[in-house]
Amino acid sequence: MADVLLLHGFKCTSQSYFLPFIRQHCAAAGVTVHAPDLPDPTSPDVDRWTAAVEALPVKTFDLVVAHSLGGCFALSLFSRQRITARSLMLISTSPGPKELPVMQSMLKYPLDLEVVAARMPRIVIVQSLDDPWIFPEYGIVTLRHMKGLAMFYADKGHFETPDLPGDVVAMIDRLIAGQPA
Repeated sequence: MADVLLLHGFKCTSQSYFLPFIRQHCAAAGVTVHAPDLPDPTSPDVDRWTAAVEALPVKTFDLVVAHSLGGCFALSLFSRQRITARSLMLISTSPGPKELPVMQSMLKYPLDLEVVAARMPRIVIVQSLDDPWIFPEYGIVTLRHMKGLAMFYADKGHFETPDLPGDVVAMIDRLIAGQPA
């Protein structure tokens, strides 16, 4: 049985945007989904968020899907070797400086993208060119350092939608199955 970890972003919960859709999609395929509500998402703290993930019964995942600040958090977890995974999907994620001081906690520990990539067989970056919060250049920089596959869209914004494009869902299925990205 496969295990998937879903990580939400700033001011969100496990019920935000497309996360319930992914949870339902995976559960229908018999996949165990771990989607913690990370503490105080309006004032995120990397150490408190880490404790919430470390409290999960699983530390090795077949796939981690992370949205927005949750993606930066996932990179922090992997950089610090707090969890492991066969595959990582970052959706609207920036590993760079944060707009709001309250978000800077996610950069408390260095993010070493090359080290993460060396330990991660499959990496997929999903980005929209019209994202109002995350410049598409961050997706390109992340791709450059992590050598994964990128899926760019012209008009999906910050993916604040109840579902995801069909090809992203198909990629999630491929990653869970251990197939190449």
